[in-house]
This record gives sequence, structure tokens and C-alpha cells, in this order.
Amino acid sequence: MKFTVFFLLFLIVLSSCTKGDVETSNESGVELQYKTLAEEKEKLETAVAVYATQGEDITDKVIIPKEGQVLDAKTIVKIKSIGLYNQPYEGNLLLEGNRISLNRLNKLSAERGNVISEVVTLELSISETKTFLEVLVVINPDVEKNQQNYHNINEHKSKTKKDDSPIKRGETFLGLGYDVINSSYINRDDVKLTRPVLDIDKLNSVNAINQTPSFQTSWSSNTEESLIILHQTRYANVGVEIGLPLFSGDFGVKYKQTYLNKQTNKYSYFRADHKVLEEFLTTSDPGTLRKYITDDFLNGIMQYKASEILDIYGSHIFIRCYQGGSIESSFSYSGSEIKSTKEMDAHVKARYKFITLESTSGFSNSQEDFNNNTYIHFVSKGGGNYSATSEEQFMNRYGEWVNSIKENPDLSGIGNFNNSLLPIWLIINFVDPGKAKAVEDEFNKRLNDRKKGIVNIQNFINFIRVWEQNDVPRIPEPPLTNYVMGRIYRTENKDILDANRGAKGVYIRLGYRLSPKENDNQIPIADIVILQNNNSTPNGYEKIDFDLNRNTKKKGERLYLAYRRVNSTDKEAIDYIGAHYGKNPPSRNLDLGWSWVMLYNNGQRNEWADLNRGAKGDYIYLTVHKTKFK
Repeated sequence: MKFTVFFLLFLIVLSSCTKGDVETSNESGVELQYKTLAEEKEKLETAVAVYATQGEDITDKVIIPKEGQVLDAKTIVKIKSIGLYNQPYEGNLLLEGNRISLNRLNKLSAERGNVISEVVTLELSISETKTFLEVLVVINPDVEKNQQNYHNINEHKSKTKKDDSPIKRGETFLGLGYDVINSSYINRDDVKLTRPVLDIDKLNSVNAINQTPSFQTSWSSNTEESLIILHQTRYANVGVEIGLPLFSGDFGVKYKQTYLNKQTNKYSYFRADHKVLEEFLTTSDPGTLRKYITDDFLNGIMQYKASEILDIYGSHIFIRCYQGGSIESSFSYSGSEIKSTKEMDAHVKARYKFITLESTSGFSNSQEDFNNNTYIHFVSKGGGNYSATSEEQFMNRYGEWVNSIKENPDLSGIGNFNNSLLPIWLIINFVDPGKAKAVEDEFNKRLNDRKKGIVNIQNFINFIRVWEQNDVPRIPEPPLTNYVMGRIYRTENKDILDANRGAKGVYIRLGYRLSPKENDNQIPIADIVILQNNNSTPNGYEKIDFDLNRNTKKKGERLYLAYRRVNSTDKEAIDYIGAHYGKNPPSRNLDLGWSWVMLYNNGQRNEWADLNRGAKGDYIYLTVHKTKFK
């Protein structure tokens, strides 16, 4: 009896353990089945070409393993549906049960020699676990009329390739994604290489890729006094709307707003492209391109949030681009002899005269100043690997590099922006319109956020301070180390402003702080005036209660500086304060962007504001430079 009870208890425990082992095995088995199905999908062709007559069963011509691949015996593959997901189907195929046949002939397409293609969805299953795969079926129903247009996917010929083989994914950038906001201008490093949007085999099956030799060199140059305006205009030559912050991923690191302890006053951008190959898709219609999307992208549309889709696949796909080589240079100038953007631009173009065929004719006197006071950020793409530690070393081997581009091309640029990059949500719309709207909204949100961020690239004056010193230091003393010293206009930036110069009093210094426009603590300053004696402060202005004629030997008139911050109607703000020692009134014309600070008296600004007024010192006039921020 005891043995019987013990044996029964043993069986119950054993049964319990066995049951638990089976459940655990089933759970891990489902995960294993999903993994196996993912591997099985990789074994199947995603694009097939078939010849069939009307009414013929083509099921076995659609489910084709890739060369050398064999499906697992446990894997069941059948036809799930025909036509695009979530789209009504009116095409050339007929699905009856799990079999598919050619239902009718598209005679119009056949007579025109057009390729007829349909999308068929396969269902792969192991036990109760399922997954799906879209296959592009290319049909040539009339062999007599279209024999010359018939292409088997495994025998596809590309007219642009020397070996007449299909174009491989690593040989084209078409159908790949690009984040046009967070990436820099067109370059391989920012392409979404590992997550293609369009399937290369599907594109090849319908001859959708055209690659044409295109040997040409183009260049562009742009110079501005505002970093913001430079960014807003530098890609206008490829059709980017002025003001859109596209290709701004590395903009902040390419330029310096101070260089050699001096404030930058001019910014330039230069780019040269040496093209050797133009490539484009034969159609840019989003509905047609929907047929050619990868299985990964289709699943991504269904699984990922809008923000994740943009991060993983990019915001646009390449439908037209160039391969070749490129050089790109960004210049930040902090000298004083170059007086205009035209002169700065001439120096930049002359630096690459072997491309631009231009010289510094008329501006040679400022060449040394340009060389000594310009920060240059230089990048090259494509061509052979010519080691160089500087732009100058690279340029010494420029000819060798150009000759190497043909054998070592890389993504080098686009033509017109709208004709080269297609918004990804236009394709998503043919899978899930709601998700397409969410992706477009997320893109526009990021665009607006970046617009605000671009404004913050440029620094503006947000605080001014006036103080006295008994010596002549070249930099402010603590606690004024965060201030930029006002300097004399049109000098080598060696002369620090002294508002009492020649009046035999203490040194009166003027300094200011710089910060981006969207600084929450201080709004940028838009205007400055000088107040005389007891004149009232204009509405909206802040007065600095420090006499600019303080402690002069001969007591001059009391002068005070007042400033107004940016309001909703302003389009520019002050980013530099200088001064001019000279005659009364000043006769010198100021460069573009500069203006005189005038005396404000009873609502009028019609008198020069000499900072030594009545003190018998040198004539001193403040100047300000304003930069647009919108």
C-alpha cells in the first residue's frame, strides 16, 4: 500500500514537471519559429519575372527560392493576397484559394512595350506561427510582341554596367533614405545604408535604375556677415527654399564665431563637385514606388512610431543623385582689412582658382590678413585615399585626387532638391495613410524646432556694461571676464575703445556679452542711442547710469548710453560694437551692416554723438553692426 501511494505521488510530480517542460519548450519554440521564418524569408526572391498565357496558373513561378537556397521542410508557403496592402485591386492576376493565375492581358501596356508588374503577398508558416512577404511579379504576357522586353530577374541586363550584371545595392544610392534635417549636405556617412526603403531586386526587375556617365565639375560660393543668413542661403543653388534649415546637422561645428580671440565678422561656404555618374529612377510616382519597397520597410511602417521611422529610414529617399568626388570648405574670418562680403568671396574663390579660374584682382592688399585671420574647416569625399593633415597638403595633390575619382566614386551631390529626394511619407501613404500623416507631422515639427535652433547658432549682444579703469589692460578684469571689449572700427582689433580718449581722465571702457537670440535670460539688443544731460529715456529703452565723460580734466557734458531690446517687428539685432576716432562730424562712409550711434534729443536723432562732447578730447563716435535673424 505504501509503495502504491509513493508510486502515484511520483507519477503526479513527474507529470507536473513534464507539463512545465512542455510549456517552456512551446514558448521558446514560438520564438525559434519566428527566427526560422525570418531566415526562410531571406531565402525567397522578392522579385520574379514570369511568362504566362491568359488563365495559366503561375503559383509555382511566384514562389521561387534564391539560387542555392532550399526552404526548410517544415515551412509552408502559400499565396495570401494579390495587390497592395490596404488598397483595392484591379489588376492582371486572379487568386482562387491558394492558387494564382493570369486573369487577363493588359494589352495597352503590352502594345506600348511597358513592363507589367503586380504585387503578391506570400504567407510563410511553421505550425501556428506566420509571417508575410511581398513579391513583385513582372509579367510579359505576349511573347510575340514583347519578347524584346522580357526580362528574367536572374538574367537582367543593365546597359550602364561594363559586365552587364544587375546593379547591386552597394553600387547605387537610389532607394536609400536620408535625414535632410539632421544630416549635413549630401554624403555617404549620413545615408541609411543598412535599412533600404526600396528593394534593389525589385528595381532591377523592372529596369527602374538608370545610370549614365556624367563627367562635369560644378562649384558654388557664398559669403555672408551673418551665420544665420549663410545657412539659410548656402544651398539655394540646389533648389532648397531660403530659410529652410535643411542639411544642418554639422553646421554649428564648421564655423567659429570667435577666432584668435577676435569676433568673427564674415562667413563663407565653398563647395566643388566632380561628377562621374548620374543615376535616377525611371519613375518618381509614390504609388508605383510603393510596389518596390523592402520587406523591412513594410514591417517598419506597421511596427514603428513616426519618430522611429524618421530615425531609422530617414525623411526622404534618393530618386536622383550623382556619384563622384567633392570638396567642401567653411571659412570664419575675424580680421579687419576685408571690408565687404564681395572682397571676402573673392579671396575664397581665388583659393580654389584651379576650379573657379578667378583671382583676387583688386583685393591683393588684404591677402595676408585673410591668411592670418581665417579659420578653415575642410572636407573631401570620394577619390583615392590621399593622406593629408591640412587643406594645403591635399590641394598639392589635387590633380591626382581628381584623376582617381572615376575608379573610386562616392555620393557627391544632387541636382534640384525636389527632383532628387522624395518625402518618405508619400510612399507610406499607400500602406497606412494615418501613419503617413503622423510621419509628415513629425517631420514638420522637427523642421520648426531646427529653425529655432539655427537662430541660436548666431550670437547677438544681450547685455552692455560701462566701467572705468586706471590702466590700459587688453582684456577685461574680473568680474568682467565674460565681456567682449568694444574696439575701434577699422583697425587690426588692437585698439580697445576708451570713451575718454584725449580728455585726460580715467579710461572709460565699454564691454558686452554675446549669446544666441533665443536666450531665455536676456533678449538681444536691437538699437543704441546716446542721451545728453537730463534728456528723458525713450520708451522701451534702458539707460546705463554711467557718465561716458566721467572724471575728465575739463568737465564735459554728461552722456549716457541707452539701448532697446528686440521686439516683434525687428528683423535684425546688434552683434558688434565699435567706435571711430576722427573728425567732427565723421566723414567716413561705413561698410554694409554698420551704422552710427546718434544723439537722442527730444525724440530726434539728427546729431552726431561725440563721446567726448564738451571735454576737449578726441572726437569719438560709436558704431554698431547689425545682423539679420529672420
